[in-house]
Amino acid sequence: MLSWAGVIKLTPVNMARLSEARGKVVVMNHPTLVDVVVLISLMPNAGCIVKQGIWRNPFMRGVVACAGYIPNRGAELLLYDCKEVLDSGTNLIIFPEGTRTVLGSVINDFARGAANIALRTKTDILPVTLHTNASGLTKQEAWYEIPRRTIGMRVEVGETIEHIRYDTQAGGDAKMARLLTRDLEDHFKKELE
Repeated sequence: MLSWAGVIKLTPVNMARLSEARGKVVVMNHPTLVDVVVLISLMPNAGCIVKQGIWRNPFMRGVVACAGYIPNRGAELLLYDCKEVLDSGTNLIIFPEGTRTVLGSVINDFARGAANIALRTKTDILPVTLHTNASGLTKQEAWYEIPRRTIGMRVEVGETIEHIRYDTQAGGDAKMARLLTRDLEDHFKKELE
């Protein structure tokens, strides 16, 4: 609908990697309000972690529950839920930036959540870079402020990053999570610059 209405023009790259993915942590940068909608529309099997407040919302709770999304309800329960979803072959979408990219920045600093989930569930990561050619639907704009020009979105699926490259036996969970997070951040900076 967003493409039909002229709000976005979508250009997918390397989509076979995404359609063939099973049980992977899919990480993506987060420049616009509709990033998750765009990514889910391109994936046959996607799950998300949803903030706890949405699960308390009477209008949203049923929607996210029916979609099989995971509530962010504490580290141990979250890891258990993530492992269950990933083991079933569903991919798990995570935005390491945590929120939409601040205007004028390439990306926000990454949090270690995606790395921790991948390492502790022994799951490979599939990086997806979203390139945009115009500003619109950003954190600094109201959701109803539709951009005046079509936003070109190129969704580029990268190569799988194997979790085994970050063997936690070598340096411990926390150290490997920091290293993987730094490598992911560097990857996205390189792709976006």
